[in-house]
Amino acid sequence: MTIPDEASCGHAMLEQFGQLVRDKARALEEQIALGELTPRLAALLLQRYADGIFDAAGKILGSSTAAMPLQDVLEVEVAKLDSLWREHRRAFWNARPCDLLIDRRIGIPRIDRGMARSRRLDRQG
Repeated sequence: MTIPDEASCGHAMLEQFGQLVRDKARALEEQIALGELTPRLAALLLQRYADGIFDAAGKILGSSTAAMPLQDVLEVEVAKLDSLWREHRRAFWNARPCDLLIDRRIGIPRIDRGMARSRRLDRQG
């Protein structure tokens, strides 16, 4: 029986962490296609998700430098979601305080639909 060396274990872990980011990106792509998210919001969500993955990888691998290859995976996947992600990220972080603006003229946000439906039922009943 051979014991894998530290470098190959680290590489395997990075691959698994990278796959988590890719899987999340695919799920966000589906939400964009369904009209549930804008590309800008999906890219921001993926960046925040990947921050957690990056932090965890750095802790497990012993340094944030060891986790740097995940940045390449993130940049590729974020660019697939939102081609203007760098500009959008800069605008988001330059806003003080950072926040999300939901334009209710285009419809009730998905999270509120159940509440709105129950209010309608209460009025009818």
